[in-house]
Amino acid sequence: MMTKIFVLEDSLTRIDWFQSKWGIDNVIFTDNPISALNILNSNVHFDVIFLDHDLGGGPYERGVNGDGIDLANWMAEQKIHCDTPIVVHSLNVPGSENIMNALKNTHKHVHRIDFISLKYQLKGFDPDTYGNEENT
Repeated sequence: MMTKIFVLEDSLTRIDWFQSKWGIDNVIFTDNPISALNILNSNVHFDVIFLDHDLGGGPYERGVNGDGIDLANWMAEQKIHCDTPIVVHSLNVPGSENIMNALKNTHKHVHRIDFISLKYQLKGFDPDTYGNEENT
């Protein structure tokens, strides 16, 4: 089964990394939270969702159409993809915490892994089995 990844990100370098990890055809991305909401509301199943906070092209710069926190608030309000693992990969710590707080009451699997640590933390990560582990 092919893994389908959604990424909210404005850095082409980071998008290239996601595509090299999971394949160009398996990664759907946008840097626009409004477009992201439309994609997430479609009938596409995603195995994991990655969210950045700052979408304005630089650290702590707000995107013209909003930031990751806007998408997180909409996802929580509309209760979409509540069972899908979400990884907040922003280097903006307060922004990441805001995203996690927005999703904590509606989404089961929300984690923060900053982008620098991502490739090390995700070694061996299998979205098809994530969240299905039995608690021992």
